[in-house]
Amino acid sequence: MARHWVISSNDPSATLTETWSVADGGTHQISLTPESDGASNKSRFDFPWLGNGYVHYTGDPSLPGPPAGSGPVSLFTASDDPSGGSPTLSFGSLTAYPPPNSIPFWGVSGSTGNQYPQIAYSRTITPTQPFSFTWKLDTGLTDAGVRARAATDADSLASPVVKIAAPANGLKTARSNVTVTGTATDNGGVSSFSINGKPVALGSGGAFSTIVPLKLGANTIVALAGDQTGNSSTASVAVTRIRQCVVPHLKGKTLSRACGRPTGRTSRASVATAGASPSRRAGSSRSSRVLGRSGSWAPRSAWWCSARSRSRSTSGSRPGYS
Repeated sequence: MARHWVISSNDPSATLTETWSVADGGTHQISLTPESDGASNKSRFDFPWLGNGYVHYTGDPSLPGPPAGSGPVSLFTASDDPSGGSPTLSFGSLTAYPPPNSIPFWGVSGSTGNQYPQIAYSRTITPTQPFSFTWKLDTGLTDAGVRARAATDADSLASPVVKIAAPANGLKTARSNVTVTGTATDNGGVSSFSINGKPVALGSGGAFSTIVPLKLGANTIVALAGDQTGNSSTASVAVTRIRQCVVPHLKGKTLSRACGRPTGRTSRASVATAGASPSRRAGSSRSSRVLGRSGSWAPRSAWWCSARSRSRSTSGSRPGYS
């Protein structure tokens, strides 16, 4: 086990990080019950996920932890005297991530009150999966001030979550752009968001939608979100833009008729000339053009025939064409 404390000299705060790892190569179930002590057995505690506010607990209760999948959580304590004018009144917070499984109490006397809530964890550790938790502690003279600091602590312990819903990773498309949608959220709020370096506004629930241009070939779309404490997260998808291919209608045509010329190979000059004024050919439902070897646009059928000039007839149905 490795334990690391960071104590601030400028304000009443501290950070504890503890890591449990395997030393014998095995798999182990661990149960940790570190304490968070109150000032006395009259201290009151507030666990926000329970919704009870400050309570003076007695009888060594064991309280449930936050729901599974929760982010960083904070618990709060108030000192002995509940009188607002008391010079001894003070408040404290403990923000934990990951959240504990339960909060069992232990007190000097079960009848007078419990001042020792234990932040209990139950985890499995393996040689490749250690377990770490971090606590951030703050104290102050007002409840509101301590809660504000705890909110910042919680934000610092979790990074934004970015999810790209569309397009799917690995998409291939002939389009020149793609609409990117998804969500970017953070427990303290997303302070900045961009896609491929360009700022994008977030809507309700962190939703985003924007159009991203595509270059021919491979494209990587990267969404980046940041929060106010400097944490950031990314999500990315790969999209490939392919050249659009229009297949000519050749069924029932001779080679010369399909190409609109006598049989034989097409010279670069004839391809360029044909590309100067494309027209509909007999039996063809439409005219399409491609870039010829000379750099000029040529009818699609002429390009196909030039590439396939060894075949002298297309009177039958060529596999894959109709």
